[in-house]
Amino acid sequence: MRGDGEHVTISARRGVSLTVAKASSSLIRPLAVVSRPADCLVEQQMANKVRGKGNMRKKNSGGMPPLRKYLMLLCALAFVAASCSSASSDASATGDTGTDTETTEADSGDGSSGEPPQEVVGNPTGLMEGVSPRPDDNSIVEAGAFETEGPWKIGMSHFGVNANTWTVQLAHETESAAAKDDQIEEFIMLDADFDQAKQVADIEDLIAQEVDALIVMPVTETSADPGIAKAVEAGIPVIVHTGRTKTDNYTVDIQGGAENFGRVMGEFLVDELGGEGNIWVLRGLQGHPEDINRYRGMQQAFEGSDITIAAEEVGDWQYDTAKSVCETLYLNDPNVDGIWSSGADMTRACVDVFKEFGAEIPPISGEGNNGYFGQWIEEGYPSVSAEYSPAQGAAGVRAATALLRGEELSKRYVYEPPAWDVDKAKEFHRPDLSANVWWPSELSEEELQEFYGEG
Repeated sequence: MRGDGEHVTISARRGVSLTVAKASSSLIRPLAVVSRPADCLVEQQMANKVRGKGNMRKKNSGGMPPLRKYLMLLCALAFVAASCSSASSDASATGDTGTDTETTEADSGDGSSGEPPQEVVGNPTGLMEGVSPRPDDNSIVEAGAFETEGPWKIGMSHFGVNANTWTVQLAHETESAAAKDDQIEEFIMLDADFDQAKQVADIEDLIAQEVDALIVMPVTETSADPGIAKAVEAGIPVIVHTGRTKTDNYTVDIQGGAENFGRVMGEFLVDELGGEGNIWVLRGLQGHPEDINRYRGMQQAFEGSDITIAAEEVGDWQYDTAKSVCETLYLNDPNVDGIWSSGADMTRACVDVFKEFGAEIPPISGEGNNGYFGQWIEEGYPSVSAEYSPAQGAAGVRAATALLRGEELSKRYVYEPPAWDVDKAKEFHRPDLSANVWWPSELSEEELQEFYGEG
């Protein structure tokens, strides 16, 4: 591990550097899955990066001295021998995690093949299961528009790594996907910590470091817009996910269908309450685009009904904050017919409040969190789970590498899966893992145990 005062670079055991902001390092731990031998990284690097006409960008390695070729050959032969001897222990499987995915290490060659990592099963777009091109938009990023010879440096601006357990897992899923791609030499994740000014500075920092692609999770709808414009002007492809932007100047946009998320929860309450009743609304981080659009979806579901919002509070998508909010609401007036909760940590908190007061748990919405699933299964209260996988972080990495490989992509993708019932929750629930795991996940069994194992 090494630092420069602002960032921490974690060099995992077989070579790729994963860098996160120091503000994130308290919760984000280095992943052990990497792609190339560390001793050979210097020989993998291409010198004299140049930018071609328009958006086409190439790295020019120039002539390679015989000694360097000899050193590269020795590194490659040594790595192949080491990989063969440890292949049986390196393989990772999902076991009974509730996913259909088998995760394997990237090709252990010398990093020159450029082949993408194995795709997720049931993933027709190659980005993530459940993600598809937006049906009302035919915009395309042409093949070859951002093709760049590897190895690559990819940067990411995360809106707030330590916001809650979901954002922490998204960072793990992102780093895991980056480490499995043998063409990613360095992955740099900077944490904006919900600070708009810091996100602007972080993006400028990544541009100055000449990243080959930039992934952005915006703090607000406008916080990343200036940085996106600067990156595009510099010829860097920009992938936006987990929050919308006002600008459409990005290269690729992957959005988790926030309106769909809020709508399926709202429709559940309309059905459970027969179209009428008083409810509490627990919102996420105030001003965040995901919260704004989930709320909009809820409003769409309530149109034409006699559902009344008796109380509306901000729970920040956090257990402790939401528990305090729900305790106050209950003490003020315990008579509530249902609860629309924008996140599972807040759902768990409110359910615990009702249990502590010995009261009947009203219909309440949730999402794919392991702790909430266990609680739902055990208590049997009426609920529904919206799907919002932290593997969207991995989808952002795959979009970046697809562009750098010269593949054609749609400009806009959506992720709008149907709601889950308790039977599906039972398929995914893992009592051997902590309450902080979110489903569905693409983390390998080894990674799940490392980060969330209870043993």
